[in-house]
Amino acid sequence: MSEPQLQLELPAFTNRGLFADHYLENRLPGLAERKAEHKRLTAQIVALETELNDRVYRLFDLTPEEIRIIEESTKYRYGEV
Repeated sequence: MSEPQLQLELPAFTNRGLFADHYLENRLPGLAERKAEHKRLTAQIVALETELNDRVYRLFDLTPEEIRIIEESTKYRYGEV
């Protein structure tokens, strides 16, 4: 005797991240707004940090080569947790 098969209909997603976003957005009210706010704040942080870095580079009279070395060695991918 064979067991009955459970049939599930899932939306067709080619990207697991899209599926997770869709799933969460349907179950957590306000998620889209919170994600948009996170993106806005991240952009603001990047702008302020860039301005601060530029001021420090000028304060210490760094050359373009020195700035390049610092930027490459301290690179951070914003938005990643």
